[in-house]
Amino acid sequence: FFFTQTTAYAMLRSLVGSEMCIRDSCNLVEANLQAADLCYTDFTDADLRGANLLEAQLKGAKLKNANFEETDLMWANLKGANLENTRLDGAYLQGANLQDTGVRQAQIQLAFIDEDTQLPG
Repeated sequence: FFFTQTTAYAMLRSLVGSEMCIRDSCNLVEANLQAADLCYTDFTDADLRGANLLEAQLKGAKLKNANFEETDLMWANLKGANLENTRLDGAYLQGANLQDTGVRQAQIQLAFIDEDTQLPG
């Protein structure tokens, strides 16, 4: 399946990331993707500001240069995701799995983390 900016909001929770290809800096501002399986999805350059990704599965996703400012990523699984130059300022990361993500290359100042957030080694 290929989604454009106009159809990305209509994604079904039953679709898995490997079935989707989102291109050309997708605009998903304030999208509700709670508990969605987005593993290995390409969100390079995507705008997900203020989106709801609570408990979303983003394992191995390509998130390079994506904007997640003020996005709810609580309890999301981002293990192995590419977070190079990803903007996470003000993101809610409580309980999120950030192992093997290269989060140190991301803009994570002012993000909300807690003792349950799984940070890289």
